Amino acid sequence: MLAHELGHVRNRHILISSVAGNHCRRHHHLRAWDITRRLFGGSSRDDRDRGGGGAIGALLMLFLAPSRQRLIQLAVSRSREYVADETGAHVTGNQTR
Repeated sequence: MLAHELGHVRNRHILISSVAGNHCRRHHHLRAWDITRRLFGGSSRDDRDRGGGGAIGALLMLFLAPSRQRLIQLAVSRSREYVADETGAHVTGNQTR
């Protein structure tokens, strides 16, 4: 178990997690700004001409974007756990292959 945790340190998973978390937070804030702009004004004639989706598109993104971000974070997290397991097994000599 200690080798697994040291595998996280050796593979810089804390750094990766911090960067991924910051990316998701930045994306969330940009989405929130866009949703607010679409729901409460800021729509120009160009947006209407392009069929920007307006309030309906904003409401869909309000519900879909956080789910997508969370799935990506979970996938990255699971991948890091496998790498830490492999590193820990390599360090202790308990490789199954």
